[in-house]
Amino acid sequence: MIANCSGTGTVISEGYDAMGGGVAGCLESMKSITGCSADVTIRAGKNAHGIGGLCGFSGTFDLSAPALVSGCTVNAQIECSEGPHTWVVSLALGFI
Repeated sequence: MIANCSGTGTVISEGYDAMGGGVAGCLESMKSITGCSADVTIRAGKNAHGIGGLCGFSGTFDLSAPALVSGCTVNAQIECSEGPHTWVVSLALGFI
């Protein structure tokens, strides 16, 4: 569980399979994200694949039990280079 965290500033996500987010890049196996905020600019390289204003990835890979995101706020500007491996860009969460 992630609770009451905040992130501000610029996040630079570069490299192959890079993930990026205002609070975290990858919150794998996190069941919930509550009360968090992000006010960020994210610069993603051409091979980034999970980019989100709050986090790039969260959850358990179990479609019947997705991560719960509640009470969070996001103000994000995302600059993403186009490339052969760039996908899933979201202002809140890249993957849930």
